[in-house]
Amino acid sequence: MANRAVGEWHAASDVIAIDIMRDRDAGLQPYNAYRKLCGMKPAHTFEDLHDTIDEDKVEILSRYYDIVDDVDLMVGIYMERMIPDGFVGPTLYCIMKHNLLLWRHSDKFFFEHGGFPAALTNRQLQEVRNTGIARIICDNGIGVTHVPSHPFLRHSPSNDFVPCKKVPGIDLTKWKDHKCSYKHEMMKRNKEEETKKAQPAQTTQPPA
Repeated sequence: MANRAVGEWHAASDVIAIDIMRDRDAGLQPYNAYRKLCGMKPAHTFEDLHDTIDEDKVEILSRYYDIVDDVDLMVGIYMERMIPDGFVGPTLYCIMKHNLLLWRHSDKFFFEHGGFPAALTNRQLQEVRNTGIARIICDNGIGVTHVPSHPFLRHSPSNDFVPCKKVPGIDLTKWKDHKCSYKHEMMKRNKEEETKKAQPAQTTQPPA
């Protein structure tokens, strides 16, 4: 993972070791504690980790840690098997999901929240829900003609590439304010009238 992330710089900076040290500097609880917080069965022995970590990796953990409760959070996360159709293990998925939910509920201006002047109408909310990251990639990617139906999920027969033409978009007419067009027209007329009044009156000279 580190080699893919930083390439040749990995020789000068061990990203994994830095993450483990940050874990300890921040005083995070051990991996086993987060298993419990995420609804998984707490491990009492290293063998109890087989539900999320392969046996050969658990054997390595048992050589470097005296007890299972000593396993660092980042070490356990890096060793976990990935969840189906995902790129992270169950513990990291749980932590990410929990944080995203907290950020959403605490953000006053999250698009689904109402009760303030700039809140979206029901029709606007429906348009936002009708589109997704696939449409955003099609609209902003250079030379993108096909995208997976669900770009955040791993490519598979059930998540195959589809043409951008078939990816639903957002109808921006739902944001059109008809009052604004009327006000714009009135402002334009008033400006034209003021311009005419400001022009000096033209006088004609009598013929010599």
